[in-house]
Amino acid sequence: MTVKRRETVFTVMEVDPFISPSELRDSIVTWTGLKNADIVVKGMRESRGGGQTATIAVREEMAAALRSVDKVKIHWQYCKVRERFTPLRCFRCLEYGHSTYQCKGKDRGRCCFSCIKEGHRAQECLNEAWCLSCSESGHRTDTMACPKYRDAVFGKQR
Repeated sequence: MTVKRRETVFTVMEVDPFISPSELRDSIVTWTGLKNADIVVKGMRESRGGGQTATIAVREEMAAALRSVDKVKIHWQYCKVRERFTPLRCFRCLEYGHSTYQCKGKDRGRCCFSCIKEGHRAQECLNEAWCLSCSESGHRTDTMACPKYRDAVFGKQR
């Protein structure tokens, strides 16, 4: 049986597009004093500015080292480091801040996660996305395009 350790997830932004995950890990080790085995690079993806955004995870007891730095130097460039949170989401009313067990909101359990209309799933959705948090069209509630969701993921309260 495998026991999953609790981990804290961070985002490293504005990483040079030619940096590999092992180079990223080595730079974080040098900058923070963590051990190479303590850092797991979950993924690296292209960002809008032409660089990369990396998602890394460390065990909960090691997270203080990354929380104490605002930026990490990777080769010749300083990259922002931000802690990520997973907002608590209710799958009954599809809103954030509480779980299904405490929900007193409208039952949207059969609604599409994208357009919030009944009759289909998000994978099949052809309608324009609707955000419950912002009450506007153009993006989903659970994406970084939503400013309220983005603030919740990076620990800011509105």
